[in-house]
Amino acid sequence: MKGGLRAKLDEGQICYGMGIRISKSVEIVRLARDCGYDWLFFDHEHGPHSWDAISQLCLASIEADISPFV
Repeated sequence: MKGGLRAKLDEGQICYGMGIRISKSVEIVRLARDCGYDWLFFDHEHGPHSWDAISQLCLASIEADISPFV
């Protein structure tokens, strides 16, 4: 990972993120990108996400230069 979260952490900048538990649509990733978030946490344990939905959300996050965590 060369840009995004890693670069900000290396520079000591504040990084913003949020947990996603309910939304299944990749639109939430675009909203997070437009709001300036650096990372997203997809709660697979407590949320209704299937592994397929999680993988789609993670791919959308990577394309939006947001670091996904599951």
